[in-house]
Amino acid sequence: MGWSKWKPLVDEELEKVEPAPGVYKIKASEDICRLHGKSPLLYVGESHKGSVYSELSYLQDIKNNKTYKKHELRKSIKKFLKQKRFDSDKIQFRYKYCPEAQKEETRLLKKYEDKHWELPPFNHKR
Repeated sequence: MGWSKWKPLVDEELEKVEPAPGVYKIKASEDICRLHGKSPLLYVGESHKGSVYSELSYLQDIKNNKTYKKHELRKSIKKFLKQKRFDSDKIQFRYKYCPEAQKEETRLLKKYEDKHWELPPFNHKR
């Protein structure tokens, strides 16, 4: 299966995601300046033990103002969007099921880094 279409990060869309391993991308509503060029991509993630659905469900809490200490990514994205005056209601995600999720995430991050000379804003290592 290939990539899903971009979807709003809302409960109704998250409920449609099958519980299976895979990779996902999260993007803002507008481009963000990078070291080289621009991109709306905020984060590339993978779920090889759990499911894409469970990973994305945590991130959906961004717009619901729920925060948990163990989910620093949500808080960081929310703060970033507020500082940049981006609309958190327009955060979108897409996903792709794949059994080799960790390898696919590494490949996607390398491709992004080759193009923009750095990782997406909320990825700190590949």
